[in-house]
Amino acid sequence: MALNEIRWQPIVTIEALHTLWPHWDALAARCGVDPLFNSSEWLTHWLAHYWQPEWRLAVQVAWHQDQVVAILPLYVQPATSTAYPLGQGEPEHMEVASEYLDVLVNPAWFGQLQKHMLSHIKASARQLQWRATLDDACINKLLMQRAGTFKPAIRYMTETTTFSRQLLSKNTRAQHNRSLNKLARQHKYQLRWAEADEYPALFKQLRQLHKTRWQRAGKAGAFQSDQFVAFHQQFMAQSEATAISVLEIEGQPAAIHYYLKKGDTLYFYQSGWDSERYQMFSPGLILHCWSIENTSSSRYDFMMGSAKNSYKSKLASKQQPMVNLVVPLSVIARARLQLKHILGFLR
Repeated sequence: MALNEIRWQPIVTIEALHTLWPHWDALAARCGVDPLFNSSEWLTHWLAHYWQPEWRLAVQVAWHQDQVVAILPLYVQPATSTAYPLGQGEPEHMEVASEYLDVLVNPAWFGQLQKHMLSHIKASARQLQWRATLDDACINKLLMQRAGTFKPAIRYMTETTTFSRQLLSKNTRAQHNRSLNKLARQHKYQLRWAEADEYPALFKQLRQLHKTRWQRAGKAGAFQSDQFVAFHQQFMAQSEATAISVLEIEGQPAAIHYYLKKGDTLYFYQSGWDSERYQMFSPGLILHCWSIENTSSSRYDFMMGSAKNSYKSKLASKQQPMVNLVVPLSVIARARLQLKHILGFLR
């Protein structure tokens, strides 16, 4: 494999990007990256709801003959001269939390293309922001020698085929059993997977339950943005990559879990539960355990959580390091970052 046979193609228009999707998905499958968030299915929905006309595509594609061997999935927000991966960078209050995004590169070509990919990244903007990457992601391998801010996090996940309530901690197991027994004594209840035609109504109820619970805590919650809501409504309507489980008490939803799904993974994305009437029954915990035990997916992914004191750790059997990174790409950006670190130390 000769490096001089590589041809780099910049993708600078949305129209050109759309022609790339078949190659994109084929390369993503070969790379073994997360099959949902790195897919054209997810990213085209993100572009439809979040892309701004002032943003600038900075995607770079490496071709070897008629095969795509690497893709740098970047765009730039000129106002701050910050590069992001496609799927991230929207305002925090409407963030869809695209996780596990990565550079797409044929493993056989990574070593030869590493310097070229890093050069393209450095030329794209003054700084790079990339959140929720897996510790062993290609983007981290590219940037490991560069100064920056690397905030640790954890991916929490459970293998459903080996899950057992007996493997939970003594306190978590006791809480679950006590809550379920109390619920059975006092109410008629049902745990089930929803049918697709129920999704719109249940999603609306989930949002209301979520909003009410967070407002009681003095916070806004996840569904404050119309764009965020519209993104998921359209994704549910047009994709088979979603699922909803529900705990019904006396015929009414007491807890609702909204999932994304792809391949062998069920991603726990968001939830709503009636904390005013049913908090004593731990409805979220009951529904998590039931969903883990009754999904056809082999992995139940809680997605990113904090490195310490995460509720997700109570149910997860595996933890994988993750990182949120901000990397300066210019001399000025590096100086600003160093000054920020110094001021933070002095405080």
